[in-house]
Amino acid sequence: MNEHVKAAPAMTPDMAPDLSRRSFLVGTAATGLVLGYAGLADSALAATTPSAFEPSVWYSIAPDGLVTVTCGKADMGQHIASTMAQIICEELGAAWKDMRVQLASNDPKFNDPVLGAQITGGSWSTMMNFDAMSRAGAAGRIALTEAAAT
Repeated sequence: MNEHVKAAPAMTPDMAPDLSRRSFLVGTAATGLVLGYAGLADSALAATTPSAFEPSVWYSIAPDGLVTVTCGKADMGQHIASTMAQIICEELGAAWKDMRVQLASNDPKFNDPVLGAQITGGSWSTMMNFDAMSRAGAAGRIALTEAAAT
């Protein structure tokens, strides 16, 4: 055995933890109180934290300025998600470094505005979604400009 490594002291009966029913109940109650107070602090913080600005189902802007674009298309290497984000970015006048992309869930609200479903194919994504994404970005830009003016 390595002489620099010390062996753990042997456990004696007086060092054993108290596992009585009473100590368990007291420990559980104390843990519940601590977690309850921690939950109150978190909910108070959440109430004072500004929420994301969501001018459209297609993107949201976090309080820190990050823009998350939701792409309702399957990105299979043709980078359609980046294209949708670029359209929004240009309309908003945002910096590309502040853009993020997420793929949509199967919620019908993310269906293609022209086809009415989440369909990808035929190189139609940009052509069929340019108007909707452009208008969504422009609406956000107008709302932000009006909010800044007031």
